[in-house]
Amino acid sequence: MKIKVKKEMNYYELIKWAWKNGVKNTTFTSDLGQTVNFDSSGDLDFLGSSRFILKNEKFAVEVEEEITEETDISTLIELNRGEFQFRYDTFLRESKNCNSDAFYILNDDMTMTLVWTRDGGLVQ
Repeated sequence: MKIKVKKEMNYYELIKWAWKNGVKNTTFTSDLGQTVNFDSSGDLDFLGSSRFILKNEKFAVEVEEEITEETDISTLIELNRGEFQFRYDTFLRESKNCNSDAFYILNDDMTMTLVWTRDGGLVQ
């Protein structure tokens, strides 16, 4: 199963990721307000923006990530004997026990995504 995760990248990482993933027609804004534009061909377009980007500037990017039992999950919700327990910055493999019925990831919009059940294991 894949989920969308927000990652912070510096300028170099952003360009490398964007070219590897075929990003086109997209603008990213750094935490300091600078923009990086990828045109319809996926090339960098500096028109109308500053060419001065500090090496410590960060860009927020949403990436798809495969969920495994080793994935670091910021908010994991366990259903355990009819009760919910919140776990923070944890791994699924560390959170499971014999009483675990299901695990959900809490999304940014406050919805939950089922990622594991006792009977089926990891959700595909």
